[in-house]
Formats: sequence, C-alpha cells, structure tokens
Amino acid sequence: MIAFTLSSDFAMFRKPYTTVSPISFPAPNVGALRGIIGSIIGKDTDEIEGHIAVLPIKPAERITFTLNVIGLKDWKMTRVQFPYSFLQNPAFRLYYTGPHEEQLFDYLKSNKTVYPVTLGPAYALATISDVASVSYEVTYSKEIHSVLYWPSNSELPKISFENIIKTEMDEDIVRTTGDRFIMIYSYFPLCIEDEIQVWKITEDVVINDDALYLYPVKLNSEEGGKQNE
Repeated sequence: MIAFTLSSDFAMFRKPYTTVSPISFPAPNVGALRGIIGSIIGKDTDEIEGHIAVLPIKPAERITFTLNVIGLKDWKMTRVQFPYSFLQNPAFRLYYTGPHEEQLFDYLKSNKTVYPVTLGPAYALATISDVASVSYEVTYSKEIHSVLYWPSNSELPKISFENIIKTEMDEDIVRTTGDRFIMIYSYFPLCIEDEIQVWKITEDVVINDDALYLYPVKLNSEEGGKQNE
C-alpha cells in the first residue's frame, strides 16, 4: 500500500448542486480522488482502478472569498460578485492499493507527476509529502478514522457520533461513471454499532500509539463499493 499526504492553502471540491455560489465538500469526492491518482501517473479518470482511503490530517476549516465575475450580455460588459466557500489549509493523507501501486510509488518517490496535482480547481495546487510504503491487514472494527464513502443505494451503517457532516453527493461532477455516494466526514473517529471490514495500519508517520482503522472506497466501481467486493 502507498501512503502520501496532500496539502494546500485552500481546496474546492464543489458540491454539484451549488452552482452560482460554490460550496466545497469537507473532503475530496470520489471523482476528485480518481483525478488525483490520474494526474500523478498520467491516466484518465475512467482508467483508475484500485481502492483508496482518505484520512483527514486536520479539521475542515472554511473560508469564503467573493470573486468578481465578468459577464457579457447584449454586448455590454458587467461585473458580478459571487461568494465561494473554500476549505482553508486542508491536509489529507491518502492510502492507495491496486494495479497502479508500483507506478504511483515510482512517481511519488521521484518527486514527479505527469500533470499538476490539485485539490479541486487548477489554481489549488497541492503539495505532496511523506510518501511511504505501508503495511496493513484486513480486519473488522467499530471505529473508523477515515472519511466514509458509502454507496447511496445501500443501507448506511448505524453511526453513534454527533459531530458528522452527512451529504449526499451525485458523484463525479463530469458524470463519467454516474457513481452516487453518501460522504460521512469527521475529523474524530466514527463509532459504528456493527463492525465493518476495514484496513488496519499500525505503522505510519501519523500514528502515535494506536492503530488506524480505514474504510476504503473502490475507485473503479460504478455503484461504489465496499473494499471486499
């Protein structure tokens, strides 16, 4: 498994139903994750396969900018201001395993990418750090430390935690796959009533004493999926 950290001054993973005044998801949606891997190794998003888990390094913080937009109507130039809600100073650690693992590791360890890696728009350039090869085991846990991406056509697990942001996402803004997920985000561990299958990681740069339990999402699934499918 390959692990690496992405950070930036700001990010925008736009909720598809926010058009004029965009608002960002608190973490990368699945389409953005495909784009990140594809940018590093030079593949189209619909070619990306494997599984990935996303660990928030810091709580989601938002900042709102008012952007000036120039329009042209009836041959007259107009200026309109729209508020944009970005993530401020985001940082996520990504854990990937799959057919692109060797190629991904070679690019990252060489400090190279085929295309610039961004956290959303082209002007949100990402910094990549702490690249590592990480060992893991598949186990079961009631505690999840990663962002939970769950297929919207499946019943959600029962979560006994109040501080979550639950959003239905019409996955992939460009609609190349038609995936639909529920994103459940929390900087703190999610406590689930029934155990689910996860990745257990005991050694990594972000681990102090306890292990990490990560729930991966299947990147090449049209319906989303649990990591054991």
